[in-house]
Amino acid sequence: MLRQWTAAGVELGNHTHSHPSLQDTPLADYEADVLRGEPEIRLLNAEKGWPLRYFRHPYLRTGPTLAVRDAFNNFLIEHHYTVAPVTLDNSDWLFNFVYTDARSNKDHTLMTRVGAAYIQYMGDSLTFHEQATQKLMGRQIRHILLLHANELNADYLDDVIELYRARGYSFISLADALADGAYEQPDGYAGSAGVSWLYRWDHSRRKQIDWSAEPAIPGDIQAAYDAALRAG
Repeated sequence: MLRQWTAAGVELGNHTHSHPSLQDTPLADYEADVLRGEPEIRLLNAEKGWPLRYFRHPYLRTGPTLAVRDAFNNFLIEHHYTVAPVTLDNSDWLFNFVYTDARSNKDHTLMTRVGAAYIQYMGDSLTFHEQATQKLMGRQIRHILLLHANELNADYLDDVIELYRARGYSFISLADALADGAYEQPDGYAGSAGVSWLYRWDHSRRKQIDWSAEPAIPGDIQAAYDAALRAG
């Protein structure tokens, strides 16, 4: 499956071996899991002449304290990793949970409703993050979008791409995105939440953004998610 990505020209990064959270995993164990995540990714990248250079934290949790976060950052530096941040975060995973549950139950009406709600949510989320970016930076930046490889995005990726293109976006490499000076902003955040780098930069400055205004999951989708969780 991963070779399909590299064959399409997509460089792979390390996301750990077993997707632990740095919030509640001892640092030494977490670092060992990062190393366990390397071999296949490194080999597949090498087949294309690419290094293994990017790491993204599972759940976007970068450490419960600044001390743990900084220690792990030193580990990444020692192993020649660059952090792959996220500025456009979303809850596609929650929509997907409801979507796949509806598919299992052959509830095509709910699947259609989830898909439509997801695209509306993604548009609203983009608007919110653009406004937050303008307030923080005085301009738009080269954003980094988080999307999961799941059934929902498999079915609706064309719609997501069209949404972004209609707003004037094009898609570039992570290296080109990171060349934007915005990513040199100080990040003083540590804690339990997995949050976007816009939140981290805001936290490190004057807390200008009302993050409670971030688009919420529609009530019916949240209710369907809660019901699916209860049902196991």
